[in-house]
Amino acid sequence: MLWILLVLAALPARAGEPVWTSVTPELIAHYDAVRIALRNDQLQGAQSAAQALSALQPGDTPVVTAAATITAATELHSARLGFGALSQVLIARLGSASGAPKVWAYFCPMFDGFSWWLQVKPGISNPYMGEAMPACGEETSVKAAVKAATKAATNAAAPR
Repeated sequence: MLWILLVLAALPARAGEPVWTSVTPELIAHYDAVRIALRNDQLQGAQSAAQALSALQPGDTPVVTAAATITAATELHSARLGFGALSQVLIARLGSASGAPKVWAYFCPMFDGFSWWLQVKPGISNPYMGEAMPACGEETSVKAAVKAATKAATNAAAPR
């Protein structure tokens, strides 16, 4: 069931739904609050931040779906999978966003799932490994992260 939510979160908007192409500072701030909570192994903090992010863009199905995965999680790993889906959506949008805020992109080679993430401040602070390995990962370019997110979304949408 979780993989269905993750795939749905990566899909583009359906006909009649608004197409969200902007990545605003407010959206990134809410996203970063989810990241920080996961980095600190705080499931309830991640859930609260995900609810706030979802309320920010209630008609944005991919964001709302990914945020709902985080909100419904009963343990950190599931919340982190939802965060991966959320990261994939937002990172892919950076490719076509105009006026997006300054962010840094990172990649965690140890996490099984979409393992790129964004931060508003430089310096690795890994949400996928949390307190166990907070500095695990490597900085990457936003362009490389956008390419990975776009490829993951295309692969998820391809018929099997």
